[in-house]
Amino acid sequence: MKNLLFSGLLVAVVAVSSVSSVAHAQAYSYTNYASNTGYCTNLTRNLSYGSRDASTGGEVTQLQSFLVSQNYPGGGSWMVTGYFGGATQQAVRNFQVSQNLPVTGSVDSQTRTSIQSVSCGSAYYSPYGYSYGSTSGSSYYDYNQYSNTYGQNYNYGNYNYNNYGSLTITSLSTYSAQPGSSVTIYGSGFSLSNNTVFIDGANVSATYNGNNALTFIVPSIQSGTYQLHVSSGFVTSNSMTFTVNSYGYPNPTPGTGQVYISSINPTSGAVGSSVTVYGYGFSTDGNSVRFGNGLVTNLRSFDGNSLTFTVPAHLTGYGTQSLYIGSYPVSVINKYGQQSNSVNFNLTSLAPTGSVPTISGVTGPNSVTAGTSHTWTINVNATQGTYVTTMVSWGDQQSFSTSQNTQAIYVTGQQTLTFNHTYQNAGTYTITFTASNAAGSNSSTTSVQVTGSSSGPLSLSTLTPTFGSKGTVITLNGSGFSSTGNTVHFGIGGSRDVYSANGTTITFTIPHFVSPCDVVAAGLLCGAPVTPVTNGSYPVYVTNGQGATNVQYFTVI
Repeated sequence: MKNLLFSGLLVAVVAVSSVSSVAHAQAYSYTNYASNTGYCTNLTRNLSYGSRDASTGGEVTQLQSFLVSQNYPGGGSWMVTGYFGGATQQAVRNFQVSQNLPVTGSVDSQTRTSIQSVSCGSAYYSPYGYSYGSTSGSSYYDYNQYSNTYGQNYNYGNYNYNNYGSLTITSLSTYSAQPGSSVTIYGSGFSLSNNTVFIDGANVSATYNGNNALTFIVPSIQSGTYQLHVSSGFVTSNSMTFTVNSYGYPNPTPGTGQVYISSINPTSGAVGSSVTVYGYGFSTDGNSVRFGNGLVTNLRSFDGNSLTFTVPAHLTGYGTQSLYIGSYPVSVINKYGQQSNSVNFNLTSLAPTGSVPTISGVTGPNSVTAGTSHTWTINVNATQGTYVTTMVSWGDQQSFSTSQNTQAIYVTGQQTLTFNHTYQNAGTYTITFTASNAAGSNSSTTSVQVTGSSSGPLSLSTLTPTFGSKGTVITLNGSGFSSTGNTVHFGIGGSRDVYSANGTTITFTIPHFVSPCDVVAAGLLCGAPVTPVTNGSYPVYVTNGQGATNVQYFTVI
């Protein structure tokens, strides 16, 4: 009866899927097997392609170690690098398939909860609400038995998991704390594991301490007063008021969401000097540097561990003040209002007035090939000696690390600077070079036409391997693949927006189910049915902006 109910539910889910969910997340059914890895993995952050240990407190390595323990095809200890790349993304997709989760390749709160359930060996609920059992998979009980035993009230027909009151918060060890602080929650009805604390939409895992108590670490959110509640499985507690105070906490520790400056470079210089601050806890944007009693605002940090600012000619933010020769405390305030410790910068001289740098010329190609590095040069002029920060925006804006370059140099007269960049996709791009100092800035633009791909014409030469079971990870070898936007066609289905690191290879996992909706462009409605993949030979080919490749065949055994 449960299998018939689940089949009916699956058809209903496919029939009412929204436009975006049909195009990107088919409701596929897999057996939900969980295995105890012997190592409890409790991730507190959402992770995705490009995440690094430096900005996640080592959680990328924790994720990779867990994924390696699952023994997915093609995996291995070589994956444990601390960087969330293509191999990690594919392994996450494999895990999501095995757990009946949306196959996104990114670790969201739902995926983190499943990872914790699988690795920590705790009892958990099936994502579809039909079984309850141990993560070893050795025993499963239906919810009627669980309901009779524990007095829970679940209505499966309309997904009403209302059990309010059986999980209760009675008090907190403190009702006001700073990010990174440990707080204990007292109450009743907590699970031995899989407890999640919610504050202002942020969610963090909590550890059961016994004696009806949970402990959690306050997440890095903006100062304010919020409602706090606990969720365990489908059960939600009452709420309590909790205040997050992000200001002035001492002795920050890496990975706790706090802000800390370890060093600055240089430690002395003139007005207009470009200074790089190193540490951790900086936000991607919206950072401010407090320089003495002044503020330098709207600063970006591309990695969370460094940011650069220019020593201002006047102090603003707390009124306007003139600078003097001497020592100034420097600290960072991120966009959540969290402030770091301070270090000293020694101001050695004041910048001359009227020394705004200019760009007299830009030299570089007007037409380039995608996937190939090319060089551009600019001439920066400063009539008086001054520190000049130069920045180039390449126009593709794929990521901070590839779309912008920054150089800070001391210029007297004319200085020639060189920049290199590789475009990954065809198109016309506008390049903007900017030179600035404390007195002002000037910009110069040029355009470039990017054509084709350095990897050759679009073709598919081989599949490695050419046969295997469902879930097998294969490599498509060929040429002309774009970095993003490739669609791999497998039978009547496949996968959209597949990544290629070098233009000659693509990694693809043989699916358990296919549908024409798999390869329908985003934003288009699709109601085609989902078909299971059975043993036999399936055509495989790739399409992207250049067209379509030839067809190769993969045999499912």
